[in-house]
Amino acid sequence: MIIRPLLSRLQACCWNLLTNPSQATVFLTILLAAKVAISIALYTDGFGGVSADEYSRSISEMIWADNPYIVLGMVSWLPFHLYLNGSLLLVVADPLWVPRVTAFIASFILLFYFFKLVRNIFSSYFVAATSSIGLVVYHWYVGLSATPMLDIYYLAAFVAGLYYAEKWVADFDKPALYIGATCFFLATGFHYQAWVLVGLIDLGSLFLIVRLTRRREWRLVGHQFCAYLIMHAYIFFTMVTTFLDVGNPLAFLGTHTEYSKWFYDGYSVSWVSKSLYYPRMLLTNANPLFGILSIIGVFFALATSQDRPRYLVPLIAGLFVLATYSIFNVFFCTSYCCTRQIFASFLSLPSALCRLSNSSYRTSALRFSCKPIK
Repeated sequence: MIIRPLLSRLQACCWNLLTNPSQATVFLTILLAAKVAISIALYTDGFGGVSADEYSRSISEMIWADNPYIVLGMVSWLPFHLYLNGSLLLVVADPLWVPRVTAFIASFILLFYFFKLVRNIFSSYFVAATSSIGLVVYHWYVGLSATPMLDIYYLAAFVAGLYYAEKWVADFDKPALYIGATCFFLATGFHYQAWVLVGLIDLGSLFLIVRLTRRREWRLVGHQFCAYLIMHAYIFFTMVTTFLDVGNPLAFLGTHTEYSKWFYDGYSVSWVSKSLYYPRMLLTNANPLFGILSIIGVFFALATSQDRPRYLVPLIAGLFVLATYSIFNVFFCTSYCCTRQIFASFLSLPSALCRLSNSSYRTSALRFSCKPIK
């Protein structure tokens, strides 16, 4: 008799958290607590990392902290992790836990801006909440939250940049434009793969510039160009210093390929296998529930004429990133390395259920499933 009222109260609280926008802070706090609990469980169970890269970078960060310097010329790993973790190691000399703490903080920044981005694009608190829950329990995100792989740093900065870019496109909010450009700038300093994602932003910027030019909004075009310079500043800097160092601004691609040939025993992998590697990973590693919801969401998006581009753009962008990484994989690395890139494509998939969230089917089904127990 006591259990049923408690379950009824718990269901009501959960429904309120998922549907009441005023509960956003409480909801995100609960997700943060869940992330802490999951990470503690991983560490307790003996989880140390997903590759040797984390440990080698920790050693590099400790060496940098002993003698700080500005990285110039060609490098296999971009240096912003040195500046971030190395600076903190000057205060707390623990090369094992300092990078893991910063990775966890970056993972929550990613979650926070992912929630806000989905909420803004689809004007639905419910969709933002459910998508964020799906992100928190996604196993790649769980692993990246607990180990200092470079992916979590650049994805956090990139998703934050997307949030501010959306505000610029929607309202031409100038502070948001420059904050977003700074976020993209930070992303490009953590991982070369961020350069691919920034290229996607460049394509979107071209369409926006064409629209502004037709309307003769020259001041806005000028702001867009200034933001372009900010977000590409480190890319230009790296390519110039690499050219001065070895005579080839794209030398880092060849270096990575040569290392891959040695590490993967001759690089004897067919281009078909390499091009299909990431799509296959998406099919086998993505949460099946969100895969089904994505398909349903696309169906509803195509079935409506109102706001169709808004619902489909995130999914199309994710598929574009997936295709771009597959091309990158064919020419510059093996099909058995850099697997976390698939995570970037996953970010768009939970959002595809947004059209479903606006349908009467979702409302009636969820209300039925969350009715208080009597």
